[in-house]
Amino acid sequence: MLGYIARRLLSLILLLLGVSMLVFFSIRLIPGDVADIAFGMQYGDSPEAVAAFRRLYGLDQPIYKQYATWASNVLRGNFGYSIRTGRPILPDILARLSVSTELAAGAVLLSLLLGVPLGVLSARKQNSYCDFGIQALGLVGLSLPSFWWGTMMILVSSKALHWLPPAQYVHFLDNPLRALTILFMPCIALGTAMTAVIMRMTRSSTLETLRKEYVQLARAKGLPENAVLYKHVLRNAAIPVITMSGMQIGYLMGGAVLVESVFALPGLGRFIVSAASQRDYPVIQAGILCVAILFSLINLGVDVLYAVIDPRIRDVE
Repeated sequence: MLGYIARRLLSLILLLLGVSMLVFFSIRLIPGDVADIAFGMQYGDSPEAVAAFRRLYGLDQPIYKQYATWASNVLRGNFGYSIRTGRPILPDILARLSVSTELAAGAVLLSLLLGVPLGVLSARKQNSYCDFGIQALGLVGLSLPSFWWGTMMILVSSKALHWLPPAQYVHFLDNPLRALTILFMPCIALGTAMTAVIMRMTRSSTLETLRKEYVQLARAKGLPENAVLYKHVLRNAAIPVITMSGMQIGYLMGGAVLVESVFALPGLGRFIVSAASQRDYPVIQAGILCVAILFSLINLGVDVLYAVIDPRIRDVE
């Protein structure tokens, strides 16, 4: 097991190295010059101020030297300073990352609590009206974007119910009830598509497992249907569902940008988008790298989890 985790960690390190290079160099392709944007309105056409700004942030160095300096600082835990505000980046990133993490965690939890039971029910009632109804709901959930769901929930709750969640965000650990009230609708909006994906994957995986010989043998031995389902079917059907859930978390972090904008949540997605519009290179790099690290760690956890569920996986590796 330790060897399996070590190999996954090595691949994770190589992946993050590639992501850091891709992010750093691709950001430089964004049209516009950060120094001109930062000083154009304040100092007019002042070449001296622009030149001093470039020297301060190392923008006058060759691009490979800029990357080497930035990467070495990141390895020491220094993500640099914002070009726009001059503030250290890491505290702002962590504050906003916690908001996005709570939103994504709530959406994932909601998706699993709804998607897995609906998928199992659809598989057990295959080709029935219940199955067709659940699949139709899944198609609706996949078809409608998250920002539309969020907008509709705000309109319905404000117009029909005359209620809106509190505007001032608080973290879950500070005030759990208030945080749940604030995150309830955003989690529904963000998790609807993932619920449909998990439901469809659970249904297909369960149907495939139900046709296995060992399931037929368990039934032939006279085991109750619930025992067959929970002890033999779900354990083996869970691996593709867990894998899909880990992959969907990455898409949730991307979709969280729109949901955070609709519900005015101070999350990391809005922070990165704002930095991109201002050509704040250090903030963009740090934000995307933190998202990549989080996504990679989640996938590492998923790999370890389904290696625990099915030891044959780590034996093959």
